[in-house]
Amino acid sequence: MRQRLRQEIELLQKAYGTVESDPDISWIVVKNVQLPDGWNRDQTDILIKIPPGYPTTQPDNFFVDSTLRLSNDQKPNRAPQEESIGSRDWLMFSFHLDGSGEWQPEAEIENGHNLLTYLEGIKGRLAEPD
Repeated sequence: MRQRLRQEIELLQKAYGTVESDPDISWIVVKNVQLPDGWNRDQTDILIKIPPGYPTTQPDNFFVDSTLRLSNDQKPNRAPQEESIGSRDWLMFSFHLDGSGEWQPEAEIENGHNLLTYLEGIKGRLAEPD
């Protein structure tokens, strides 16, 4: 699993730049992801927890900077709680990939679901601020 995660982190770095993780790669942070209109700023860090059993088990939910708010300074409806991870406070969004069937990773990373496709789904969710 570690080798696969390293390859997936490389995919994320090519697409988004800086990616950090804890030593065990139990979570990753994609730095300075651009946000669409509707938020109180134009970028945020995004944290994804890597679940036990990954890649067979898909990630569940995602986290953003704890101070991210809607453009009217309200907390998003689907971000009900905060959590401390890796010495930072994060705002958790409920999120699961949908519309594409079940989570389907492939042995060849680029041919199935991976952290990059999950992040693309997150960006779609953030394009619908609530």
